[in-house]
Amino acid sequence: MENKTTEQAINKIGMNVKVKGRVESIIAKETGEALKSFCRQNEEFARAVVNGGSFEECIRYAAGKVNGMGVSDFNVYQSAVEFYFPGAKIEFKMLIHMSKYDLEESSYDSAQKPAAKAQRFAVTLDL
Repeated sequence: MENKTTEQAINKIGMNVKVKGRVESIIAKETGEALKSFCRQNEEFARAVVNGGSFEECIRYAAGKVNGMGVSDFNVYQSAVEFYFPGAKIEFKMLIHMSKYDLEESSYDSAQKPAAKAQRFAVTLDL
């Protein structure tokens, strides 16, 4: 069950976005899903979304950061997070399970939990 702040943030992100350009239309859906996931995982992030600009402004900001070389999910998510938390940086971590049996034996969540000490210095969010 989500708390009120998380619910408000997810609803704010879920609002219809009027995309104006090609890049905005490409990044809006997946970026919205990533931001919703971040909100579910961290109440402080959800609060920033609730108190920050609109999702439409966020998409416009992130699209403006895309260079002519192409669109990278990592760069788009970095810009979207930065929109709500200026100066924030994201870190990408990926686990590759070579078979479905490997996946069943190793839980993604348990592999990603940082030591208690590290939690004081960073917020861990998964895609």
